[in-house]
Amino acid sequence: MSFRIGNQIAYIPSHVDFAKNPKHPDIEYGFITSFNNNGVPFCRYWNNFDRTQLRTQANSECTPLENLRRCDLKPQAEIDHLLVVLGYRKE
Repeated sequence: MSFRIGNQIAYIPSHVDFAKNPKHPDIEYGFITSFNNNGVPFCRYWNNFDRTQLRTQANSECTPLENLRRCDLKPQAEIDHLLVVLGYRKE
């Protein structure tokens, strides 16, 4: 699967069996903000207790592609707007 900036994602840690437990508390939801030169994505994540707030306040986090799944949690327009507000995209 090909990912791009703005894709909404679920980060599935290696110890989680997503098929058996898709609501595991260690799964994190967010969106891709950029990629490094090797194609590894950097993501911002929602706070698991208040999904109106970002958990990662200052920076994106490098996240292995093999641990990501596409997962549309919010309207894409909200993510697109956040990418502009946070300085990852221009309007």
